[in-house]
Amino acid sequence: MIHGLRSYMMRIEANRFHVFLATLVLAGFVFSLMLAGERATAYAEVATAEERSDTPRRTILWLSIDGIRPDYIGRAETPTMDRMAQEGAYSTQFVPVYPSLTFPSHVSKATGTKVREHGVPGNSFIDAESGRMHRYPWNPELLGSEPIWTTAKRQGVRVAVYDWPLSHSQKGDYATDYHGERYIRGLSDSQRLDQLFDAWEKDLREREEEEEKREPLRLLMGYIVGPDSLGHQHGPDAQPPIDKLGEVDLLLRSVMTRALRLFEHTRQDNDELIVMLTTDHGMSEVHSLVNINYLADLEGVRNVETVTSGNTGHIFIQDPDDSLSDRDRQAKVRELVQRINQHDFARAFARDDAPEQWQINHPTRTGDVFVNLEKGYTFSSRPRGVTGPARELGGPLGMHGYDPRETDEMNGIMIVWRYPGKIGGVDLGRVHATQLHATVAQWLDIEPAEKAREEPVRVQPRLRRR
Repeated sequence: MIHGLRSYMMRIEANRFHVFLATLVLAGFVFSLMLAGERATAYAEVATAEERSDTPRRTILWLSIDGIRPDYIGRAETPTMDRMAQEGAYSTQFVPVYPSLTFPSHVSKATGTKVREHGVPGNSFIDAESGRMHRYPWNPELLGSEPIWTTAKRQGVRVAVYDWPLSHSQKGDYATDYHGERYIRGLSDSQRLDQLFDAWEKDLREREEEEEKREPLRLLMGYIVGPDSLGHQHGPDAQPPIDKLGEVDLLLRSVMTRALRLFEHTRQDNDELIVMLTTDHGMSEVHSLVNINYLADLEGVRNVETVTSGNTGHIFIQDPDDSLSDRDRQAKVRELVQRINQHDFARAFARDDAPEQWQINHPTRTGDVFVNLEKGYTFSSRPRGVTGPARELGGPLGMHGYDPRETDEMNGIMIVWRYPGKIGGVDLGRVHATQLHATVAQWLDIEPAEKAREEPVRVQPRLRRR
């Protein structure tokens, strides 16, 4: 939103908010603390015993909601997120990394690094060293930087993470306590979050039976598809992604109730629950599709492989018999760059000539030639020439991946909410995705990973110190 959540929230009718607040408190938050039945009694006994401990703990629930542009909030019915922002802290200037695509963005949020270091340049990519194509990868061994879930586990924090890109099928000493084995397409957002909350509940049940109680889970991370798919399908100015965000807000209402109920089971006097909502990127309207093979005149050319994600493309020059000299390779790169740059909607670079602020030049996963399309254009195999009309060719009508320095439409939102106690509706201003690893590490009182060099987000008034 142009004027941010604060100006929007001031326009919310007071009656609507108070009715919602009363309903939520009475029917959800308070009710969740008055559990009945054998399980509730057992949990209450555990909580009562633990309240005598003087060691405070902080539990972080971090949910990533895909594809929320800030102006969506003003166009949708979002009373839960409105309330969380009013009581907590928020940003409508959440800046993703470049390229602002789902996989690079999520990996940057989790690691605090950009493509050059973490090695995930797109939703799909080629690794020239192994010769493998990775489409929507799941294997965390592909990460070149340490994600927060590993950083936390390595320092003794118990962690559950479900459906974050490259968090599945973890192996080794620092595998998280709970994680998914694979990403299951077709699950609803509610079902995705059920995986996370079912693990939390399972952990509490097992904990009840232990004489020496294990530490509770303190970092829980989940993923919500949200309005992203509908934004691609219909475009960001259409109604379907807005309606979808309203559905997500209703889901968040039940999520908050469930999270508070589970948190209360082991809460000590000074413990805190922090719920953080972030998105990964915004969305822009698409009017033209671009075929990279026609753009670079590669039809029929041998020993060249391409991969595209959104508005970004990579061209790898292959040398199967190891006969290509460095000079000849460089000449081929220059020829391709010149050919592509004849089109005013495309910018091509040799790998190490891309703008430094992008930090896109990974040594084996960025193409010999890297291509960036201007806003309104995205790559597709559908055109039978260089370009074609997006609507006539079946879309997508919305896309992201563009440089957030060049368009605010790539920005997203962030909300931080704390229980007990309120932060007070603080506008955090501009927040960069690469700050979040260090921020969560600070909240957990652990050291960030070595490569996560950004300063943590400053939430004022400060979250209570340990």
